[in-house]
Amino acid sequence: MDMDLIYLSMMGELVQPLEGIPNAFAAGEPCQMLYQQIYEAKCRLCDQLGEDEDSDVEYILDCFFEINRELCLRMYHLGLEHAAIQQKL
Repeated sequence: MDMDLIYLSMMGELVQPLEGIPNAFAAGEPCQMLYQQIYEAKCRLCDQLGEDEDSDVEYILDCFFEINRELCLRMYHLGLEHAAIQQKL
């Protein structure tokens, strides 16, 4: 299965989610609740700055999502490597 599609499905970004791949951002899921807290903190920061949006705050969030994606894809590859090693045993 394509790792990018798995990631997108987990992130809730596919119109038709992949079967057996849960959306980590579905209502009530820990990621959804944490993202809500991030969004609320972002809104407070923008309010403090007197802005609707702030390019630095957006940049920080974009970088965070890229770090998250990189970690997810590395974990996927490590899982494949681990599974291959386990099959050889």
